[in-house]
Amino acid sequence: MSVRRFRYATSSLGALRGNTRHGFAARFAWSVYASDAIYSIIPKNACSSLRYSIAIENGCIRDSRDYLWLAANFETFTPSLRELARAAYSFVVLRDPFARLASCFLDKFVAKKPPLWEYLTLTGQLQKHAGTLCFREFVAGLKEAGVLRGNIHWRPQADFLVYEDYDDVFADERFADAVPVIERRAGFKVIDTRRITDHGTDMLAVLPEDRDLSSCTIDRLAELRRGGEVPHPRSLYASESVALVRSLYTEDLQLYEKHVGLQMMF
Repeated sequence: MSVRRFRYATSSLGALRGNTRHGFAARFAWSVYASDAIYSIIPKNACSSLRYSIAIENGCIRDSRDYLWLAANFETFTPSLRELARAAYSFVVLRDPFARLASCFLDKFVAKKPPLWEYLTLTGQLQKHAGTLCFREFVAGLKEAGVLRGNIHWRPQADFLVYEDYDDVFADERFADAVPVIERRAGFKVIDTRRITDHGTDMLAVLPEDRDLSSCTIDRLAELRRGGEVPHPRSLYASESVALVRSLYTEDLQLYEKHVGLQMMF
């Protein structure tokens, strides 16, 4: 068995139990018991389907009627240090950082879910009517102190990686190609939960990508969704937003280029 190197073990020279970077990444690893596989969860990267599928494989839930069980059991399958070190197989799903950030906004913010209120609190805008926020303002606020890592849905993907290297690094953009590999190597059936969670946009009409919606408010985007339309992620980005994402998510961009190699949005 080859040695699995932990990505953040030496980011602090103190006791590992007090190493916050390693501890965070370890909490977002899930064990697949029958195959001794480890999956590193990254929110917005097909994680709902994979978490649901692993919970079924590990014998804790049966079907979609039990889906809400997942919310209260995020750390139920968190592995021990020994389990992490002795994993028979490890995998993670990465996503184009530009697309992931747009997905976070269109899902969590436009629907006014808890991450929106957390963002407004972190940026001191809780008194502002949330419906007037636009994507350009959202990205600009990420550079303020404490905001970038203030919520897991926009936190850099690199923070979730417990290992230096994984047996497989998949692309969210080609997740259909990853499914048979995961099923064969990790030993569980992958179930698509988009109909359960309503996270998908595959049933909506995508607006032209050259349409500038960078300053379109949350309320207006919600109206478009109710009408069966959704922006192309590229249309949300102004030039300054692209530059800021490149600066804030440099490591994520490098990881995606190194391990996935697909052309990114910008």
